[in-house]
Amino acid sequence: MFEQFHRFANFYFVMLIGLNFIPQINAFGKEVSMLPLISVLAMQGIKDAYEDYSRFVNDRNVNNSVLMSLFLI
Repeated sequence: MFEQFHRFANFYFVMLIGLNFIPQINAFGKEVSMLPLISVLAMQGIKDAYEDYSRFVNDRNVNNSVLMSLFLI
C-alpha cells in the first residue's frame, strides 16, 4: 500500500477523504468520497496481480526449458 500512495492521484484521493471528515469542509458524503480511491486501488491491484502471474508463468517456462536443464547438468 505504501508504494501505491507515492502516486499523486492516490494521494489526492486520500486527502479528499480526509477533508470530508472535517464537518466545515464536508462537500459530500464520506462514503462517496472513498469510492474513487477504492476503485483505483482495486484496478491497480488487479493489474499488478496479472503482471505477477504473467511473470510467474514466464519464469516457470524458462526454468523448465531444455536449454536451462543442460546448464544445470
